[in-house]
Amino acid sequence: MRFAVFHTLRGRLTAQYAAIFVFGMLLLTGSLFLAIEAISKTEVQKQLDASGAIYERIWTQRSEHMQEAAGLMARDFGFREALATEDAATARSALENLKSRLGIDSAFFLSVDGTAIVGNELPSSAQARDMLEAFGDGKLVGVAMMGGTPRQLVAAPVKTPRLLGWIVFAPKLDSQNMQSMQGLSSIPVSAGVVVQRAGSGWEHAAVEFSIRGKGTENRPLDASGLQGRSGEIDVGGSANFFAMQPLNSIGQDSKAALLLLYTPGHRAR
Repeated sequence: MRFAVFHTLRGRLTAQYAAIFVFGMLLLTGSLFLAIEAISKTEVQKQLDASGAIYERIWTQRSEHMQEAAGLMARDFGFREALATEDAATARSALENLKSRLGIDSAFFLSVDGTAIVGNELPSSAQARDMLEAFGDGKLVGVAMMGGTPRQLVAAPVKTPRLLGWIVFAPKLDSQNMQSMQGLSSIPVSAGVVVQRAGSGWEHAAVEFSIRGKGTENRPLDASGLQGRSGEIDVGGSANFFAMQPLNSIGQDSKAALLLLYTPGHRAR
């Protein structure tokens, strides 16, 4: 007679209320889970956007610092005289000293005819032509590819008073350079530069990114599929988040951006 309780009105009402209560708790738990997940995603995206703004300020400050140093060198009488008299040894020594003080890995002088005559890690002829066109249009700061590596270019004109060319600083934007910026974010992110040529998607430049799915190992990110300034990349039910900060680009039909990637459970190295 163990089912006799369901034959009474009280028993049936008790069972119905219990079922409704359990169903309601399940709905409430599911709603809370979805709400917390949505809040978490929104918070991660906000943190990525905030990190992008911080990186942009640092980028601007660094560019201004290098451009100020390049401008001082461009106005130095001894340096200008060395260039005007084709004293390459003196000009090279001055650039080397300044490069060492700034802690950058590449500096050179680009003449008005598109020839890099002193310095190290010089651009190719095609790259020099792109720089010459950009500098001639007054575009003195931006990202350019040199030797397969993205560089943060900063230039300053050298005049006597006629224009001789430009002092160019070109530090690498590689993984080592990016690691110093990753530590500034409140969440663990991977940071690196991506480039986009006309008619193609975004491409990695020097830094490789990894994403992961639920219960799977990390796998390389295909940057060509990224759309918009920020978003979510779903891999097997696991969300990875990204944000892109546009950067000035020096080069024909190309774009550059700083990519920030947050992968749950993975701390950027």
